Amino acid sequence: MLWPIEMTIGDSWSNQYTYEKSDDLIEVKSNYEVIDKELVTTPLGEFEAYKVEYSQFTQDACTSFDCSSDVSDSYRKTGTIWHVPELGEIKRVEQYVIVKSHETRTINMTSIISETNIL
Repeated sequence: MLWPIEMTIGDSWSNQYTYEKSDDLIEVKSNYEVIDKELVTTPLGEFEAYKVEYSQFTQDACTSFDCSSDVSDSYRKTGTIWHVPELGEIKRVEQYVIVKSHETRTINMTSIISETNIL
């Protein structure tokens, strides 16, 4: 993902793209909003970071456009990213809800930066 060069609380943006996977077209829609600026502690130290909430939805484009397929493969991802403009993403908390062949699965993940070659 490309981040804006400058961010302020209240900024929002979205993107949408389609890619091919196993001869299927996959449509991806994402929305982002800067909701706060916080001090975040990581193994590398403390950083003042923008807190960005986001949601992403992906679906087999054939299913989303009502093709003959009756099996929907999709996922919805929501979460929060803490971003430092000079460093990048330093923390991420997210939840995936995956639907494949009419089965739903939920996965929760947290990642925190532990090393970098930028500092």
